[in-house]
Amino acid sequence: MDETINNAAIKRARVSVGAVVRHFDGVLLVKRRNEAGEAEAWCLPRAEQCWGETLQQAVARAVREQAGVQVAAGDIIQVYDEIDPQADNHVVMMDFEARYLAGEAAAGEGALDVAWATGLALISMEVEENTAELLAYMGVMKTTRAIDLWPLFRKG
Repeated sequence: MDETINNAAIKRARVSVGAVVRHFDGVLLVKRRNEAGEAEAWCLPRAEQCWGETLQQAVARAVREQAGVQVAAGDIIQVYDEIDPQADNHVVMMDFEARYLAGEAAAGEGALDVAWATGLALISMEVEENTAELLAYMGVMKTTRAIDLWPLFRKG
């Protein structure tokens, strides 16, 4: 057994869920504030799963709290790990398709801004790297990076 994993036996990874919500021609993105209070790049609505909450409930809560929109979580699009040994941090990232149900998009808890971003607007926005790669793979966003193959489940 890897010594790093063995020494971390009592630690647990956290689970974070994100949602790809499409409505008309746009995809829902939020701009959040980081721990220093500065604006981050645009990204998917995302939240950590709470104890006793299903993944689907966590997806719906994340979108409702951050963007004021009601959704129904669908299929998992991708799963990957974000591991930062220096920060003693391990998060399992799970992104889901989510079907728009109702609501007007408005910045909510933890969000500075929210947008239904489309085509050319997406190209001009500063979009978080993992979000940009996923949206490019899905054909929602054009990028200058060549992405030939994108595995459904990838390693961090």
